[in-house]
Parts: sequence; structure tokens; C-alpha cells
Amino acid sequence: MKWIKSVFVMGLIVCSMASFSCGSSSPALVDAMDPEKKIFFGDLIENIEIIPLEFHHSSGFGEVERIAVFENQIFILDPTFTKSVQVYGLTGEYMRTIKSFENTAIWDFIIDEQKEEMVLFVLGNKFERFSMSGEYLGSQNSDFPVLSMLFVNDGGMMCDLGQQVMDDGQNFNLAYMDRQKYTVQSFQIPFREEPILVQDRIRNYAINGADTYFAPPFDNNIYKLDGSGNVETVVNLDFKSKLFSIEAFNNSKISGEDKFITGMDGMSYAKGKLFFHFLNGEDTNFRYFDFESDKLFALGFGKDIPSFLYQFILMNYNFEYQEGLITVLDLDYLRPLLAGGNQDLPFDLQNILMGEALFAIVKIKFL
Repeated sequence: MKWIKSVFVMGLIVCSMASFSCGSSSPALVDAMDPEKKIFFGDLIENIEIIPLEFHHSSGFGEVERIAVFENQIFILDPTFTKSVQVYGLTGEYMRTIKSFENTAIWDFIIDEQKEEMVLFVLGNKFERFSMSGEYLGSQNSDFPVLSMLFVNDGGMMCDLGQQVMDDGQNFNLAYMDRQKYTVQSFQIPFREEPILVQDRIRNYAINGADTYFAPPFDNNIYKLDGSGNVETVVNLDFKSKLFSIEAFNNSKISGEDKFITGMDGMSYAKGKLFFHFLNGEDTNFRYFDFESDKLFALGFGKDIPSFLYQFILMNYNFEYQEGLITVLDLDYLRPLLAGGNQDLPFDLQNILMGEALFAIVKIKFL
């Protein structure tokens, strides 16, 4: 694996689902706790590129909640600090800032590539539509709060609503919404029971084109939701009786020393591989499922700086880009690596951390 010399631009849910019928036969059970082989993440990588973001002409941003790429531009959601989606070129140059029409907090956004529009979901349960250049096009109230907009296609938009209780007492998570009026057309995936402990910001979705892979907490399955709203089980994991049920979790007194598992805490998809991690007590376990071989592997990491960066990337918000992953990292989390004149830092990363950049685009290309 080699490090590409970086372009240096100065400046720079919780949900709990019941098992459900997927309309297809269940896949073979795979051992999540003791996979047959460990593969080091660095051995999967062809190169990595780090591109600082320039802040000369922007107000900067405080956090990265979601990113998207469209026509060689990266869109970065900072939901509460600047309450904006900021747009940069893929070589780091600032382009524009898009804010809510009412200048309120933005909870999520999605790009409708067919219509070439951006849809914001904002405080007050409203959808706001913008052109890709940032022109406001209109707004529509929503019947329900939306945690995440998953994908848009000809038929409508699939959203994660979190737990929504209907008038008949049933609870639902996913909903297919009308693309024009943003009203619910159909509900998907019933909840069974809500956990008493809210697990905030669990990134248990991974997007692959029109398909969405997801793994609900307290569930040993990984599902695929296709662009037509059909759901199938693609991986069935054996956690060796360490996976809590919602009922057991709600009725247990858990200490920090208990080695329990509540499900996946993050997922990424790239080049036929589904990467995920889960907490086993206080230990983070990394795995990936290879769709070509239908096998599950443990992900290994060294004790060097690149390995630290790889784990940081996998635990950050990222998505598939070309033949790898793309993300935006807060460089302040990495600057402590400079302490004591660390000689293990790759030269280009050291230069970036010694500069004024606050955030950087990171691209990984797999072999």
C-alpha cells in the first residue's frame, strides 16, 4: 500500500426492529465472534489520499453529520453549529454554503440526482427543496420526524423515521414517501419494543447505489433494502449468545465490565465488501463480509499511525466512492499524533497536521 502525495490547500438510530419475513431463504449462519481468517485492513488498500479543505471564503463548520458527492463536489452537513450544507470541490476548494430557508437546524439532507435538487429536512419537521446551486425552491410539512433520508428514486423516497407509533398502536421504522408531496405512501419494518437506553448516532446503514444495507440494534441479521423497497436478509451472524435481546437489555442491570453486544455500531460498503464494527463490552470488533466469496473475515490493524487512521475512518461517516471509501475528517482529532515529533507519521499527513487546515477529505481506494 502506498500513500499518495496529498493535495495541500492551505486553510482547509436508534432503532430496534423485530425479525421480519424477507421473502427469500435465509443465508448460512456465519460466526461473528471467531471468523475463519483475519485480514489486515492495510492489505486491502491500494492508496489513500488526504485533501485539506480551505476555509478562506467560508465560515468553517463545527461537525460533519453527513456527506454526499455529486458532479465532482462534496456536500458536508453541519447540522447545528453553522446550520448549513457546505459545498467543496474534490480538490478542497470552497464553493458555496446552503442554509435552511428559515435559517434553522438541518437534521438531514439528500440529493435527488434525477431532478438535480437537494432536499433538506429541518427543525419543525419540514422538507425544503433547493437547486444544486443553492436556490430555494419551496417547502413542505412532514407528517413525521425523519432521522435519515436513505435514497430517492422514480417512485419516491425511503426514510428512516425512528420509532413512530400509529393510531392502531403499531410501531414502524422505515417509510416510503411520495417524491412530490413528501407524504407517506407505505410503512416498512415494524418495531417490536423500544430499548430503554437510547443509542445515539449509530450509523447502521451503508449505501451501495440503489441498495441500502442495514443492521438494526439487537438483531443478528444484516438486511438489504433495494430501490423498490424490497427487503432480504444477506448475512446471518452468530454472536455466540452474547447478543442481547431488547427484552433482556431492558430488564438487565449492566455494568461497564459486562461483555454484552447490542448489535452493529457502524457500517460501510465498498467494492463488494461490507465493513462493520460492534462493541463487545468495551472492545470494538471490526469485521467485513465479502460478497464474492460469501465469507466473513476479522479485520486486523497494526499499532502504527496508518492503522489508527483506518479505524478512525471506518468509525466516521463515510460512503462508497469510485472503488473505495470517501469521508471528511476533523483534523484536530489527529493533531495529538504530532506530539514528541512522531517519526511514524507519513510525510504528507505530517505536513497537513502542521498546517492550518481544520478538516480534510480522505479517499481510500481498494485493491
